[in-house]
Amino acid sequence: MLMQMGRIYRALVSSISNTRVLDMYEEVSVGEKLTLMEEMFERKGECLFSELVRDGSKIDFVCAFMAVLEAVKFKTARIFQRRMFGDIKICRCRMD
Repeated sequence: MLMQMGRIYRALVSSISNTRVLDMYEEVSVGEKLTLMEEMFERKGECLFSELVRDGSKIDFVCAFMAVLEAVKFKTARIFQRRMFGDIKICRCRMD
């Protein structure tokens, strides 16, 4: 029984060591992406999702997506997508 537990533990450890872990200490945040989005709204009135993703890392992509969701949730932005898997157009909501 003890040998079986050891084999299971070694198999588990070896499978974990082969997986890639995201570096959560990169200097990217949802707040930074919200600020970037606001700057683009000031300049152009709209932006594309691809413009929010700067370095292409997974954490950069996730933070950009979370920022878009937050902006839509608080009704500061509207989103449009012309075709499936196409770029997402983000527009500032008008305050009436």
